[in-house]
Amino acid sequence: MDDHDLTTEHNVPSGRIKAIKFDVLTGEDIEKISTLEIKAPGQVTCSDLGLPNWSYACTTCGSNNRKSCDGHFGSIKFPLTILHPYFMAEIAEILQKICPACKSIRHELRIKRAKSLLGFNNQPRGCKYCCGDGMGRYPAMKFRVSSNDFFRRTAIIVEVNDVSLNKKRNLGRGLPADYWDFILGDAQQEENHVNRRVLSPVQVENLLRGVDPNFIEKFIPSMDLVSLNCFLVAPNCHRVTEVLHRLPGGYPLSFINPDRTPINIFTELQQRKVGENACNSSGLRWMKDVVLGKRNDCSFRTVVVGDPDLELCEIGIPCQIAEGLQVSECVNRQNKQSLLYCCELRLLEKGRINVCRKGNPVVLYKKEDLQIGDIFYRPLVDGDTVLINRPPSIHQHSMIAFTVRVLPITSVVSINPLCCSPLCGDFDGDCLHGYIPQSVGARVELNEL
Repeated sequence: MDDHDLTTEHNVPSGRIKAIKFDVLTGEDIEKISTLEIKAPGQVTCSDLGLPNWSYACTTCGSNNRKSCDGHFGSIKFPLTILHPYFMAEIAEILQKICPACKSIRHELRIKRAKSLLGFNNQPRGCKYCCGDGMGRYPAMKFRVSSNDFFRRTAIIVEVNDVSLNKKRNLGRGLPADYWDFILGDAQQEENHVNRRVLSPVQVENLLRGVDPNFIEKFIPSMDLVSLNCFLVAPNCHRVTEVLHRLPGGYPLSFINPDRTPINIFTELQQRKVGENACNSSGLRWMKDVVLGKRNDCSFRTVVVGDPDLELCEIGIPCQIAEGLQVSECVNRQNKQSLLYCCELRLLEKGRINVCRKGNPVVLYKKEDLQIGDIFYRPLVDGDTVLINRPPSIHQHSMIAFTVRVLPITSVVSINPLCCSPLCGDFDGDCLHGYIPQSVGARVELNEL
């Protein structure tokens, strides 16, 4: 039998990629790709969003292996529609270039007005807001995005133009009673300022209704992107959340327990945020910490400072950061005695020891239960090797391996100033990213570097 008889040829279709288009997801796109509508905080890390999770299996595709499950997206629907935060400046610019009452484009209206004055045509000159009612009783207005101190750049503000209001013919006059009639009425809106209004998303959509869609698409890719009614939640494999938990792969991850009621979770979050300022207690801060946070116990990011007392191959790690970082180590006869000392410290600190035994997470409450072959997660100590990176990685020396030296300092890591050249650092607030190798092969490779 020839070798040719044992082979099978498959005609795979081929093609050439002409272009790749990147775009912003609309609300309809989010609903299409999401597999779960999240209605409680505990669902943010539920098994429907893929691995890793509490059940060690994906209930959407049925996979129990992270290599065969890429994860699944979820969505959070807002009770009220909001303006798209990526296009706030563009929305304000569109409103600035149109008349909010007759929906005409100001630039085109000026051209028509000039032709009308020259006698070329007899087209209308616009509404009372466009021409000022002939006597300047309706001064010009301007639209802008709210500042950080006022609504934290989440609203559109319309206010009377001070230049038009301070003209001699307008001095001593107030605004007409119907000046703000072009804004849709809102019973819950507070009208505490005569010359300014804060527009709600519904009012902004009403002002844009009737405007030429081709003109809007010059600033925003689609009319559907003006507002946002849902939020996309990334799969579990893209995120790590709150409570310490270990998986069979040896990576310390954490989850929000889905069995806990949302009321208790919200109560704990509110109690945790007592004493914090408004910025830290905002919903955006909670969304970044819980929904979009990427944290684990084998990497860190902090500011770097200089320390000439360190060796060229050393990096100073604060003791508080070193205690939070974990190194996976397989228990054997040579290191068991030293790891037992780490077990005593862990029992005093947390009252239990988390190890991985034969691929399964095991909780120990006595150091004598530690067996040879267990994978124990010890804190970072002197002599360990870490991989340091300072983005952007523009050359091969942007990633350097250093030997750890735990120092009684806080908040920052330190290196010898002579090592700044490959990292392109000058100690003006530079940040370094550190990664702790979790396998023997990775440690051997870093030692060679």
